[in-house]
Amino acid sequence: MSMTYLFVYGTLMQNIDSKVARFLRANSQFVCEGKMNGYLYDVGYYPAALHQSDAASFVFGHIFELKNVETTLATLDEYEGAAYERAQVIIEGEQEQYECWVYLYEDAIDDLELIPSGNYLDHLSNPDSEHWKFIRSV
Repeated sequence: MSMTYLFVYGTLMQNIDSKVARFLRANSQFVCEGKMNGYLYDVGYYPAALHQSDAASFVFGHIFELKNVETTLATLDEYEGAAYERAQVIIEGEQEQYECWVYLYEDAIDDLELIPSGNYLDHLSNPDSEHWKFIRSV
C-alpha cells in the first residue's frame, strides 16, 4: 500500500487520550496540523466530516505518517465502523500538501449540528463534558 498518511479530525487527534488514539500514536508519527475543504458536524460523541473540494469552509485536524499501514488501517476501519468510509483526500499541511487517508461520514447529516469552526477540539470546550468522558472511555 503506497499511501502512508492519515488525516484525523476528531477522537483520534494528537490531544485525545483514548485507547484507540494511543494505538494510533504508537503506530504512527505526528507530522503536522492540517485542513481540508469541507464541513464538520457533531454526531453526538463523535464528529462527522464531509469533504467538498470547493467549500469555503475547512475541517481542521492532524496529519500522521503511518508505520504499520495495513495493520493500523485495519484496526481503524473497525473502530470507525459502517458510518464512515475511508477515502483519499489532499490535505493542506502547514507547509505542503499531503495525500491522506481520511474517514468521511456516509450517513445522513440532516439532523446533525454543524460545527462552524470546523475544529472538533474547539467545539469540546469543556474538558469535563460528557463528550470528553466518553472519548476517554473508548
